[in-house]
Amino acid sequence: MCVPSYVPFGSSLSTVLTITTLTLLDVRYDADTPALSFDTLKSNAVVPKTVIGEAPEVSIGDARRALQAADVSVDQVYRTPWYNHNAIEPHATLALWTADDRLSVFDSTQSVTRLAATMADVFSLKPKNVEVLSPFVGGGFGGKGGMWQHTVLAAAAA
Repeated sequence: MCVPSYVPFGSSLSTVLTITTLTLLDVRYDADTPALSFDTLKSNAVVPKTVIGEAPEVSIGDARRALQAADVSVDQVYRTPWYNHNAIEPHATLALWTADDRLSVFDSTQSVTRLAATMADVFSLKPKNVEVLSPFVGGGFGGKGGMWQHTVLAAAAA
């Protein structure tokens, strides 16, 4: 490898070596057709074991039989455009380690049990050693059902 004989002012030697190394890389890749159609990909979908700690599918009753027995039924496909969910209330977390193996999390979550289980998993703790308190959720509107990155970061930083 050819290392430059000068180091620019304000740069470290490691920065110069990184940049020099990057110039020596020969990146190659094969172009492929992107998989973008939900309808096309759906036939190859794999059902996960859990979704945010709960069963991925819930079946109650026999819808097919109920529809066949109904006096009137409507069979129609409705489509809506994509929307990005942006809750207006803030997502906030405070985290406190009360012992090496005990974590308390104050979070504006709608899913205290799932959040506690996930935090226990992330930090290799016993689930009973993670306490999640959620005294103020705000409007919720479904945006606080899962765990967001800032919750893990708050606990890691604590």
